[in-house]
Amino acid sequence: CPCALALSIPFTYGSILRHFGRHGFFVRSVEAIAKLGQVNHVVFDKTGTITIRKGDSVNFSGNTITAYQLLALVNVARQSLHPLSKNFAQVHQKVGSERVIGFTENPGSGIYGMVNGVLVELKNPNKLSESEKEQFESWQPKVHGMGKTAILIDGRLHARVDFSNSYRPGLKQVVHSIQHEHGLSLLSGDNDTEAIALNNELIAGFDADNMQFNMDPHEKKAWIMDKQSDGNSKVLMVGDGLNDAGALREAHFGISIAEDNTQFTPASDGILTAESFEKLPQLIKLAKQARLIVMAAFALSLIYNIIGVTVAVQGLLSPVIAAILMPLSSVSIVLFTT
Repeated sequence: CPCALALSIPFTYGSILRHFGRHGFFVRSVEAIAKLGQVNHVVFDKTGTITIRKGDSVNFSGNTITAYQLLALVNVARQSLHPLSKNFAQVHQKVGSERVIGFTENPGSGIYGMVNGVLVELKNPNKLSESEKEQFESWQPKVHGMGKTAILIDGRLHARVDFSNSYRPGLKQVVHSIQHEHGLSLLSGDNDTEAIALNNELIAGFDADNMQFNMDPHEKKAWIMDKQSDGNSKVLMVGDGLNDAGALREAHFGISIAEDNTQFTPASDGILTAESFEKLPQLIKLAKQARLIVMAAFALSLIYNIIGVTVAVQGLLSPVIAAILMPLSSVSIVLFTT
């Protein structure tokens, strides 16, 4: 009964797909579940992936930001999908809306645009010139946060913004669960000021040797390509969406963390809601179990087909009995996989 073999994969993975959806994990296709079940190395982005936004997380230092400049900054930030830009816009959500001209977003570098004749830019500090970096670092932050951004007004460095994000609930449990069965790495575009905290067993528990900092999106993509070049590593990349699009696409399986249901990330194979982040190890395990169920269903189908054909060629089966057993074999596979 070849139908039984054909039913094994769609019934198993279709069932898993429904389970995933109930738990806030939405996979692009049934075929992608098989890829998730093959992963043996998990890579996390930091900002927007293992960190969350807080309402009081934005602090300015440097030159004073006027009301007109803040208006321009907020409206430009609203156009971006980067977690820090979204955080900046959320904290200043009461600021009015204005038309943005010439908005441009360069992943890993920054965003800029013009509002009411004011050209503003939120820029990655690593992309500043050496003289600008010295001035940027001379402005001591009011809080020591988990991210920082340079503000340029009309092309000149004007101030800095520090973000005091916090880690996602359950991060330590997620890291420890994954480390038991998979390789684990952290790739971040920020500096290494948080390396000690991320290595702390009480907070996260990442291995110091498996954390990479100051990486732009292209370097993250290249790192994953190199990791998978030996043919043995199957990388699962967990990122925040657009900023990690290249790495998500290059990985064997890519997951984008979504803070809200409107976030769309075409580069990823799956979208995991922020509320379900703690379930990530169980979701990976379930995908691996699905592969085992499919193989067991194939074995079961093969066994009774061998037995059935052996009996049939001896002329011991009547056509009526054979007609009954054939649909029963398909039903058995459906019941087994379910």
